[in-house]
Amino acid sequence: MSNQQAALYEPLPATPRSYARPGGPNGYGAAVWPPPVPDRRGAGRGRVVAGVAIGALILACTLLGGFLLLTGGGSKAAGGAAARYRLTAPEHAAGFRRDAPAGRTFRTDHLERLRRLGVRDAGSVTAGYSSARGKLMFSGVWGEVRNPERAVDGMFEAMAEDARREPVRQGAREEVVGSPERVSVDGAVMKCQPVSFTPAEGEPGASLTLPYCVWADHSTLGVVGAALGERTAVPEAAEAAGELRRAARTPR
Repeated sequence: MSNQQAALYEPLPATPRSYARPGGPNGYGAAVWPPPVPDRRGAGRGRVVAGVAIGALILACTLLGGFLLLTGGGSKAAGGAAARYRLTAPEHAAGFRRDAPAGRTFRTDHLERLRRLGVRDAGSVTAGYSSARGKLMFSGVWGEVRNPERAVDGMFEAMAEDARREPVRQGAREEVVGSPERVSVDGAVMKCQPVSFTPAEGEPGASLTLPYCVWADHSTLGVVGAALGERTAVPEAAEAAGELRRAARTPR
């Protein structure tokens, strides 16, 4: 993450339920998130890997603001001159209930900087969701997204670069799996890609594979991470992300 991207965010106050990856070149700190996914094979096993996986979802969300700044060009591939929307964090979405807000938020002075750089009426929202099925992490921004396809592709490129630069964190190896897969959603570009988390040599825990789904239209951009057991299928994550997008978008 560039210094410009990292500077767009400030952490929300940490709580006893905070989980985060260690600080370092990426320049981010604690982020609030529900407890890690439990390991069905025994108490305590899998918590390291699950905690790192949740941290990776949080990191993906912190990349959003920079991509709003970088999405130049004039593509009209996803929605054209359609109505403009803002994003909210609905109490219920996709069969999940909202937990306490999670992740980071834009600072007031940085929202003003976004406005000067051409992102009009910029705002952000971040929240965690849970149900008996598992957990979702949602974060998004709204404003003017000039090239939705480029924004989505740029998100995945940065996530892959982060995994290559620092593949082992907190005892788990992170690796993107395959390539982003386009999924169908009305009025937007959406792609999903799994990321695997495997215990490093000598570390306990179970492996996890979690998909990220990223959407962009001309006024909103969001990322949804789905932790629905030890392995979540892309179609399952995409369905949850699409439902959350429909619930979160509000006409302005």
